[in-house]
Amino acid sequence: MRYAYYDYPQDFIFQYQKQVAATTTAQIQKAAQTHLKPENIVTLVVGNAQEINPALTTLSPSAEVTTIDVAIPQPQA
Repeated sequence: MRYAYYDYPQDFIFQYQKQVAATTTAQIQKAAQTHLKPENIVTLVVGNAQEINPALTTLSPSAEVTTIDVAIPQPQA
């Protein structure tokens, strides 16, 4: 039904698999260089800050580390 809804051919998945298998390293490199912007990459790390070793600031000294407390407060008795 999805293929019909989007007007895909009945053998869409097989065509897709062939095209993926035929993709070259050069094509992947070109796409990455065109579309990926390393200077805009954001990494999200979730966990107990005191237990993360080594500290995130030591992994990339020039990177900005922003800490956000998302702890769920305990209900007051």
